[in-house]
Amino acid sequence: MSADSPGVRPKITLVTYGHVRPTHEGADGSAWDLAEALHRKGRLDRVLCYGFEVADGTIPADRFASPGRRLFALVSRLLGRLPGPFSGFVRRVRERLFDRLVGRSPELRNAEFVVFRKPNFERSARWLAGRGVPTLAIASILHPRVNYERVGAEAARLGLDDRSPYRDRARMLQVERFFASCSRILTTERVGEASFIEQGIPPERIITTPLMNGADCVRFEPRSGPRPPGPLRFLHLSSMNLIKGVAILFEAWRELALDDAELLLGGSMDASTRQLHTRFDPRHCRLLGPVADTPACYRSADIFISPSLSDSAPNTVLEALASGLPVIVSDACGASNLIEGGVNGFVYPWNDTAALAERMRWCHAHPESLAEMGRQARRTALANPRELFGDAVLRAVDECWAGR
Repeated sequence: MSADSPGVRPKITLVTYGHVRPTHEGADGSAWDLAEALHRKGRLDRVLCYGFEVADGTIPADRFASPGRRLFALVSRLLGRLPGPFSGFVRRVRERLFDRLVGRSPELRNAEFVVFRKPNFERSARWLAGRGVPTLAIASILHPRVNYERVGAEAARLGLDDRSPYRDRARMLQVERFFASCSRILTTERVGEASFIEQGIPPERIITTPLMNGADCVRFEPRSGPRPPGPLRFLHLSSMNLIKGVAILFEAWRELALDDAELLLGGSMDASTRQLHTRFDPRHCRLLGPVADTPACYRSADIFISPSLSDSAPNTVLEALASGLPVIVSDACGASNLIEGGVNGFVYPWNDTAALAERMRWCHAHPESLAEMGRQARRTALANPRELFGDAVLRAVDECWAGR
């Protein structure tokens, strides 16, 4: 029976830019979760990535392929010697090289249906489109031009020469061409969908899902004992750059001028963020650096803040909800549809510093309400487990296959 027979659903080749492994950390963990969900349903053909690890009893190692692994590793090491201002160039070159290696691989050339987990494969998507192979792009970002313009406007407002990948025009055009070449785009309702339609993508090429990824409610849990003594603790956790909204967070924190509260910042800082931190020199702010034990980090805080200027759905929001933290999130984040004002957190307009400060001030003034909001946050996470996203991807694949 051929793949074109009625009722036959295609095997899926999953392509991602990352090191796929059975962890629940960030993009690598979410790519593993998706691959595992496809494998359990009998739909996974191959995973193409630049590195992988497997665990006993899960996905067999022969389901993975790393095209040109040694060449890619060598070039990555050489590029890694370049200084920080070249970060955008380095990322673009690495992505283009891996795209070429994937495009030449027999696994891609024999693929029946391709799902791209990351938007870094412009040449591969174009090659598949020319041969009529259907493809689904999982939009882990908003439209790249939205990112480019918002980060540029923020850098200009702050007087910064931002050299991040989000301000690399060549890379922005590359990602834009990638989305234009894919058969369908899977993105979040409202926030993600609007960004692609506004940039001219026809609505019939867009498939929406309420949520990218899902909550890991096993690894991330609320604190079991009483709250540790000390000031009210606001937490932000990310790889910090301008698109994460750190400038607005610093401005809101300065406006609040709280003496009995603390701002915790976890994760790395790029050059622009380090400049901002020096400029604002925020009081009662603790830099945690890269966090090894993220569950414990969430449990040490009282409120989580995700002030992104543009973000499809950061894992941190789901991790915070699973950890029983009320979340303050901007409306430019795809996960904002999970937040009900005053119930499990607050949503504010992404470019409104005063509105962010107002939500933070309310939390400070109503500490007795935070415990119940945290319980509601945990319930929200339990209602949105990780496996739901795998089902959403399969529905999108089958919709695309039926309409090809």
